[in-house]
Amino acid sequence: MRLRDGRVLAYEEYGISTGFPVLSFHGGLSSRLDAAPAHEAAVAKGIRLISPDRPGMGLSTYQHGRRLTDWPADVAQLTDALGIERFAVMGWSAGGPYAAVCAAKMDGRVTAAAFDAPGPSQYFADRALAAAKLWLFAPAKMDGHNVPSEWVLRFEIDPAAINVYPAQTAP
Repeated sequence: MRLRDGRVLAYEEYGISTGFPVLSFHGGLSSRLDAAPAHEAAVAKGIRLISPDRPGMGLSTYQHGRRLTDWPADVAQLTDALGIERFAVMGWSAGGPYAAVCAAKMDGRVTAAAFDAPGPSQYFADRALAAAKLWLFAPAKMDGHNVPSEWVLRFEIDPAAINVYPAQTAP
């Protein structure tokens, strides 16, 4: 689909078209196609599984200056175009923060959020929801031009606090 700013947002649908909509956000080095193996399970459970490519992944257009908190606007345009008012989100691995930011920012539209990642999922889900409001993911600059960049999230755990620190590791 074409977004209002002219970018393309690619997506695939699995399950049944009349089922309850669940948006699946893929891991870091994947695409909308990673949800294909869930098709039969989605059919069996009556789910309409919608799997979009994030900007710069798969067939979706790269978005310069993109922040994690920009993702809910793309999801809103997608769900609006599909005639979907309320939906659940799920994210695995690097898709977890994208599910979390939708749950945090899309007032009343997200009915449930699920996270599947290494380690205790509820812990990472709680951290991602809190941190999603603060993270800024912007492209690195080299000679005045945007270049792809890599990020690492560092988690510090002690009895009194749990802190998340995003850090750019390489342009």
